Amino acid sequence: MRGRVAAATAVTSAAALLIGVGGATRADVVRPFARGYHGNVYGDFMTVGNAVLGCPPGEARCAQAQQRGVSAGNNAFDMRNVNADPSVGSRNSSVAQVMIPPGAKIAFARLYWAGNTGRYRLGRSLLTRCDASRADATLPSGKPLTSPVKVRVGGGAVRSVAPRKAVDSPMAESGPHYYTAEADVRGQLAEAPTGQPVRVTVGDVWAPAGYGCIGGWALNVVYRYDRPNAAYAPHKRAVYVYSGHVLQRSANPPTSIDVRGFQMSSAGSVHAGVIAYEGDWNVQGSRLAVNDHLIANPDGGGGTNKFFDSYAAGAVDPGVPNNMSVDAKDATLPRGVIPAGSDSARLTFSTKGDTYLPQALALSVPLPDIVIDKTVRPRRVHPGGTVHYTITIHNRGGVEEPAARITDDLADVVDDARYNGDAHATIGTVTYHKPRLEWHGDLPAGATAKVTYSATARKLSRGNGRMRNVVISSYDSSCTHHPTAPGCRTVTVKVPRGPIKDGHR
Repeated sequence: MRGRVAAATAVTSAAALLIGVGGATRADVVRPFARGYHGNVYGDFMTVGNAVLGCPPGEARCAQAQQRGVSAGNNAFDMRNVNADPSVGSRNSSVAQVMIPPGAKIAFARLYWAGNTGRYRLGRSLLTRCDASRADATLPSGKPLTSPVKVRVGGGAVRSVAPRKAVDSPMAESGPHYYTAEADVRGQLAEAPTGQPVRVTVGDVWAPAGYGCIGGWALNVVYRYDRPNAAYAPHKRAVYVYSGHVLQRSANPPTSIDVRGFQMSSAGSVHAGVIAYEGDWNVQGSRLAVNDHLIANPDGGGGTNKFFDSYAAGAVDPGVPNNMSVDAKDATLPRGVIPAGSDSARLTFSTKGDTYLPQALALSVPLPDIVIDKTVRPRRVHPGGTVHYTITIHNRGGVEEPAARITDDLADVVDDARYNGDAHATIGTVTYHKPRLEWHGDLPAGATAKVTYSATARKLSRGNGRMRNVVISSYDSSCTHHPTAPGCRTVTVKVPRGPIKDGHR
């Protein structure tokens, strides 16, 4: 939609992930972007979607616009419900296709949908329209924030899916009003066959019909393997998925999302995906940037100056390049946009000319394929005795990993023992800043760095009688946030208390 309506005052948000740049009114933030998924997996994400509104019957110019033959968008046509499969939707339905790689498991699957609410604020007037200059829109029964959608995956049963995190435009907001909703559909995708195309049909999306109206849905799926898969998942990746409701008007400054907590590998490509609505193929100016680098439209629709153009990957019925409602697409980023060794990235929505509504964003970066192990001897020590630690950091990936890094937290060691200041690394550099021992270095393909150090149990200790520590790295977020989880590199040495009798406690 063209950004011809004055921007309303933004909904205030204290979320640190949303950063307004510049002095103009920030984007209309109804629900700030928040992380819905993060996993370090041998796998990746996929994004597909489709619209549930289309051309009125017999409107040849609209059909040409859908094929990108003439320059026009949804505001030029009386948009109507399409129903590709009436057995799924009584009102509307459309189909997209997804292929889960052979033998992969589903780690995350989220369905997103959106449409106009049928409200349009024009000055003090509240119209039942999607476009102020046209006739009233036709509203379906029910309400946008509570009406469920119907979903069928492959040849499975049709299931009703209730909306979650559903929000709509504030009543006082100028211009057309929109709603967004989402729902967890991991169970349904987990039942789908792998290694072959699977049709996903979504129906009964609440969407008014009329000039300027939009309605559509999209799906983010994260798949994973238990170990490296040479064909589909040769490298471990950090996958992040965010969702929100942010109307990016042409007069608004950029909106940014900071993604942190990974360590970018030198192997493999970076993958970014977005789900948004109201991006017009016939209007320039909608942009997506990563680390201030503008990303080219992956469907060839407009270079770096027209990223959002109503193209949904995987759409098969209807199967048009300009669906006039929803963007659901992913792009492989140019090498160097996120440099090897980086632990964060900034993704930025901006526009000059077009207005669009981002709802979801996914980012997938290759991680160093690092295996960390830790041993200790002995497991039980008397006061005055010495404990020896060995940490091994092995690069089982096919390329060198620059700036690999781990941290060993000794906070629960130095309350019962004295670190002996003798840390040594066979590769890289090891430093100690109480209570943390840190190692970093470039780790060649197939190489193993070994870090050794020792600690001596105190004769007089106010500690808890145990020397427990855990190796923390960005390669395994589960250990970073839950260090006691199985598989984390935690070791514990017991320090008995009480008087010594005959050499024993």
